[in-house]
Amino acid sequence: MNLSQNGSAKNKKQLSIILATFNESPNILKMLESLTNVLSSIDSEIIVVDDDSPDGTGTIVENYIKTRTNESPFIKIIHRINERGLSSAIVEGFLFTTGELIVVLDTDFTHPPEKILEMLDEMQNNQYDIVVGSRFVKGSKTIGWPLSRRLMSAFATKIAEHGLGLSVKDSTSGFFLIKKNLIENKKFDAIGSKLLLEILVKTHGAKIKEIPYTCINRKFGSSKFNTSIISDYFKLVKRLYKHKKSYH
Repeated sequence: MNLSQNGSAKNKKQLSIILATFNESPNILKMLESLTNVLSSIDSEIIVVDDDSPDGTGTIVENYIKTRTNESPFIKIIHRINERGLSSAIVEGFLFTTGELIVVLDTDFTHPPEKILEMLDEMQNNQYDIVVGSRFVKGSKTIGWPLSRRLMSAFATKIAEHGLGLSVKDSTSGFFLIKKNLIENKKFDAIGSKLLLEILVKTHGAKIKEIPYTCINRKFGSSKFNTSIISDYFKLVKRLYKHKKSYH
């Protein structure tokens, strides 16, 4: 999917937030309220991209939008029918953003919304292109993760480091801030759920900062972590390895 700029100049926001959802009915309203509080002083928008959730997540968001009295942040929802996949949902969300900066985070509070302000400060004060919420730099923590997931995440990071030449310690993070102009007119395969990995490979030379955060395992709803995620990861790495070789 190729990305191009969207929105007229007068309607552009400073910041766009993308929430890709599938069966997040226990979390979505809490997350929207939390983001509204965090973004109170920022000209922003929230793009919810829902994969036709059977639990009614999309309908919950629609009803919430109708009852809102505050105009900021602006919230819109994109319904995807017969499409599934975290990375592809995020990429579709990119197409609807008007912000100069884009934040991607999960809806289940594994990524703390209040950390967004620190990410913005880092980017604006130090001219970074991408700021990554990292689970593997000094000061970070993971709480409630089973050992199997810890080992898989560490293994995936090592593969990216040695196979793709990435120095980012958490290249599979789902929590990041990026300048929109960095990804415009880029083509993304959007395989599986590790979009940041593909972005890092395809924006080689970008100035990147990792900041620590505490990743807490979800309290409500079902985890999306399964064997298909592992399979998709190796498929993506293989594709990115070929891409990297073609540019050398």
